[in-house]
Amino acid sequence: MKKVSLVSLACATALAIFPAVLVGQTADFTYTYTDTQGLSASGTLTGTLLAPGEYDITSGTIDITSGGAVQGSGVLVSNPAAPGSSTTIVGNTQYTYDDLLFPTSNPQLDIDGLLFDLNGVTVNIWGSGVSEYQAVEGDSVFNDNGSGTFNAVNAPEGGAALLYLLVAGGACFGAMFFSSRSRIENRASI
Repeated sequence: MKKVSLVSLACATALAIFPAVLVGQTADFTYTYTDTQGLSASGTLTGTLLAPGEYDITSGTIDITSGGAVQGSGVLVSNPAAPGSSTTIVGNTQYTYDDLLFPTSNPQLDIDGLLFDLNGVTVNIWGSGVSEYQAVEGDSVFNDNGSGTFNAVNAPEGGAALLYLLVAGGACFGAMFFSSRSRIENRASI
């Protein structure tokens, strides 16, 4: 009976630790940004989980397909003060950004938002209120009234969370199997 309780304790511990393993894990997102002035952008984001519902975006891309001063592809400007805010001056414009994403909140970006470099032109997208987003491309502000939309969704992953659960379940199954097997061998030797 003592072995069964140890196996139960091992299984309970593995399952209790499982959610803590997810903190610090990376996740991939796809996003779109559009506004009433014709700016249309999309791309990918990769971030590290800081807390439930909060990601530090460490890399990403942007593709501007219409509107704005420049069109084409660019990359996320990495935040050296993550998860705090950073400030950079490009030309006559000062940009403050923190590269944080809140995929389950509204808005999904805070007031500092994401900063991208698009062929030498800086693009900043941020949340300005509930369901309200704005963007600055170079010195051009898009939607001062906050009527832009931004939507980030979790991209399908390779199943890391499922893998952790399967490993924990396998460990529990193995412990129960070997525990019952040793009990049978002990009875046979009597």
